[in-house]
Amino acid sequence: MSARELLEKIAVLLYAIVYKYCYLVGLFTQELLEGVVRFVSRHVRRAELRLIDFARALPPALSHLLHRLRRSLQRQRLRAGRTFGSVRVAAEQMRSGRGREGLRTFGRAGLELLRQLFPLLRTIVNLALPIAAILLLWQNVQLVGRQQYALRVAYAGETVGLIKNEAVYDRAVSQVEAKLQGSQQGTPIDFSANFELIPVGESDPLLDEYALSDKIIAASDNDITEAFGLYVDGSLIGAVAQKNTLPTLLAGLQDRYRTDDPTETVSFVRSVKVVEGLYPEGRVVDGETIGSLIDREVQGEVVYTVEAGDSPSLIAERFGIPLRQLLRNNPGIEESLLIGDEVVVDRAQPYMSVKISRVETYEEEIPYSTETSEDSSLLKGQRKVTREGENGLARVRASVTYVDDVETERNVLSRTPLREAVSEQVSVGTKLFAQTPGVYSSGTVSSNFVWPVVSARAYVSNGYYGYYGHGAIDIAAPYGSPIIASAPGTVVMATYSASGYGRHVMINHGDGVQTLYAHMSALAVGVGETVEQGQVIGYVGSTGNSTGNHCHFEIRVGGSKVNPMGYLP
Repeated sequence: MSARELLEKIAVLLYAIVYKYCYLVGLFTQELLEGVVRFVSRHVRRAELRLIDFARALPPALSHLLHRLRRSLQRQRLRAGRTFGSVRVAAEQMRSGRGREGLRTFGRAGLELLRQLFPLLRTIVNLALPIAAILLLWQNVQLVGRQQYALRVAYAGETVGLIKNEAVYDRAVSQVEAKLQGSQQGTPIDFSANFELIPVGESDPLLDEYALSDKIIAASDNDITEAFGLYVDGSLIGAVAQKNTLPTLLAGLQDRYRTDDPTETVSFVRSVKVVEGLYPEGRVVDGETIGSLIDREVQGEVVYTVEAGDSPSLIAERFGIPLRQLLRNNPGIEESLLIGDEVVVDRAQPYMSVKISRVETYEEEIPYSTETSEDSSLLKGQRKVTREGENGLARVRASVTYVDDVETERNVLSRTPLREAVSEQVSVGTKLFAQTPGVYSSGTVSSNFVWPVVSARAYVSNGYYGYYGHGAIDIAAPYGSPIIASAPGTVVMATYSASGYGRHVMINHGDGVQTLYAHMSALAVGVGETVEQGQVIGYVGSTGNSTGNHCHFEIRVGGSKVNPMGYLP
């Protein structure tokens, strides 16, 4: 077989393949388009019928408008029918082997279809273009928003670098002035510079105030050297030549408070930064010098001597400090505050205060509650403990913060009960006091008096014969516990004495009987008032000649002191 014959057979084979492909495409296209035409024609016809029925019920003007719409639909349907008819003819031509004629007929049908669809395409384009413009504008806004800008700095006629904003340059100027302070300067530095806003990429480096200050100071005629500067709260303290000097000094200050607790974090209260750069030779010092600058106190200890009438809250108010700070500086001040005691109002503060935070686990008592019940066999104002209370116990896990070993904050993370608290039960008397003439002097009816201190923690700390000339009993109780009238009567004295009784009250009960209550922290009655048994007349304190919070209680009969224990229940 020659090459010519081979090419002819290949050509015949290709023609047969193309013919069959075109035949099948034409057949499929014809069936598809005929189905579409039938569907559209059926629904258009239904719409026409509905329009005709609807138009008959409308005014002539609207009826004419709908008639024109119907005619337009008919024309569109006829044009579509001709177009789809051309498609059918083209398909038939391709099936019969007239592929070239079929393609031309199919092309003319396609152009006609495009002309018919042009109004619809034009409407779609008119709607799509504004939407596309809005999307393009949004993309541009996003692009501009993501674009980063920086200032290009030109100093002394040369470009020195890029900075974020002019505030960086202002801080750099302040850094240069701080570096030159106290050193011998050459020609004064001209800090004027030119700035140009330019777009930058993420990889373009920006200078901070420290790097920019190095470039400015390098352009001066001062004697400078490479060193390591220590900045505290943004202020330059000094510079050293050796790299390890400052980290060693700073770590030594923190090690004074550091423990082996793995949960512990140690830091300085002030902002501390070590910056390598260029510094005037006059600001570079040795390690001992800069060590003395940071290891110093900036405020001395303030001590106050307690005077008559003072209390923790009054002292804190006088010096304008929180009561919590006063109690933290003076543990136990709430339990005992005597005249002449020295109270630490403020402690010495290191220049480089160290902050330590750690998680601590410890056991803590849970205070018991008190349950009261009335008892008609006890006089009003009298209290009797029928069951002792017992504190509970809990394991506490807390985050604790210290500054220079002084606790400043405590946040409880968890509390696990170990032992439940047992409530205290107290009986409170309701029986009214009945005063009978002559009953006091006999000393035989003890129920006519009640205990003068209302507190479950009260106890006799010093008896009638405790020391020479005492002539009373001392009832110790927590600071501020109520003191009540042991019997009804009239207040004949309510005053303060810097020595002796301090704040004290005397009540006349008639029949030559008087009671005296001394060393009160505050008075609740005045001279001339009539008081009932159990009425609050003052509060436990330690004023006057006293060595702790208590109530000095006397009973006088006919002007002579008697042992109160013989008259109290």
